[in-house]
Amino acid sequence: MPANFGPPTVPTSLPPPTQPVENEVQEHSPQDSLCVGRTFPSYESLHASVVTNCAIGSKKLRTRNQVDRRVTFSCVTESSCPVRVCAIATGGDQYRVTACHLTHSNNCTEGKTTYGIKNAVVHLIMEKVRALGTKYTTRHVLVDMHDRGITISEDVAWSALRKAISEVDGDPSECYMYLQSWCEAITQTNPGTKWCIQEDENGRFRRMFLALGGSLQAMQYCPKGFFVTDGCSLRGYYTGNIISLITIDGYGRQLPVAFGIIGNENSDAWEWFLTQARVAIGDAHFNRCSIMSDRQKGLAAAIPAAMPQANSLICSFHLKNNVKEKMKSKTAGRDLELVQASPTKEGFDALYQALPENLREYLDGIEKSSWATSHISTRTYGHSTSNLAESFNATLGETRHRSILGILNSLVQKLQKWHHRRAEENDGSEEFVPRVQTAVGTANQESAKYTALGIGTVDEVFEGMSIPS
Repeated sequence: MPANFGPPTVPTSLPPPTQPVENEVQEHSPQDSLCVGRTFPSYESLHASVVTNCAIGSKKLRTRNQVDRRVTFSCVTESSCPVRVCAIATGGDQYRVTACHLTHSNNCTEGKTTYGIKNAVVHLIMEKVRALGTKYTTRHVLVDMHDRGITISEDVAWSALRKAISEVDGDPSECYMYLQSWCEAITQTNPGTKWCIQEDENGRFRRMFLALGGSLQAMQYCPKGFFVTDGCSLRGYYTGNIISLITIDGYGRQLPVAFGIIGNENSDAWEWFLTQARVAIGDAHFNRCSIMSDRQKGLAAAIPAAMPQANSLICSFHLKNNVKEKMKSKTAGRDLELVQASPTKEGFDALYQALPENLREYLDGIEKSSWATSHISTRTYGHSTSNLAESFNATLGETRHRSILGILNSLVQKLQKWHHRRAEENDGSEEFVPRVQTAVGTANQESAKYTALGIGTVDEVFEGMSIPS
């Protein structure tokens, strides 16, 4: 599992920002700057601009509202700090700046603290976080601040985004109080949903299972007997792991079926999750099925305990990486691929004996029925890696930084969009699914190149002959 809980990196560099406005009094300047004469449409926008341009936390900002609809903002960190912004209401909710001093004194440290800058950024990005959710990333924060002429570090942008998301989703600890109500509500809006919340002896949240009704209904149209499972770490206020069970639909695309939110990854947590999944989905899908994984902590022992009839398979990509790391050889991975892909046991034995002795000793400790194509007796539908689950983990992205209700809401929205889009693609107008329909059309075009000639006196027996071009 990923061990780095720090802020994500920005893939490309940004252009150098323009110099922020720091003079005491200025005439009209860019739209987002704070200067004398600038008019704001509301008190909230004026407050946010003061907090941002003064790089000061809202708790360190003194506000005085006078009887003649004038407002004054000043810094309370240092008594002699000259930071001051005065504005007057001009009608309706609008405010016009009448005095503006944005530079802190040398003794005042508020304008230099990360805390003050972070809280200022939170005020500016809150609306976009509410509107865009997890689509609004750290890079977007950096770009937006650059456009406003504000220079912040990547760490500050990441921290501000985390705080803004926390304020949108609610207090992380209070979210657990509403978890059961959320599950009951989602069951009403998504009939057939299965869920389970387990608490410890003190009544505190321990782990959770969720399988949406739409995914469970889709299972009756999916190929039976193949699943991929994996997990990834949570990076919000409360850490843990989110684990998933993925299968393929009739189109051969990934279909997330069940999810679990647990603490540490161990055999007990994995066994509980897989048992809940077997009960929710039905034993018929797990009779002599294949469960592909990268052998997460405790998963190797949990699969046979929860699903005795299942065959636990190892992701070929992870196995190859483990072999390369163990053997310290550049050719070990390629040799393993040839042995693993051999379709017959005779070919497998010949290639296996040709492997270096130390590599054979390492592979002897792993059941061949879990990684060798020639020895796997259960269905895999051409899959040899856990990429279905890995790619789904990648789509979670910034979701993992949110509270538990934020995570669940994001998952439900994502799956509902997937189901809706796939339902529109398969509107019932075609006899086959699109992939098969394309193959049938190609076969019909190729068959037009041939003519059928009867053979002797035997009825309904023909020989196809190509038409000369």
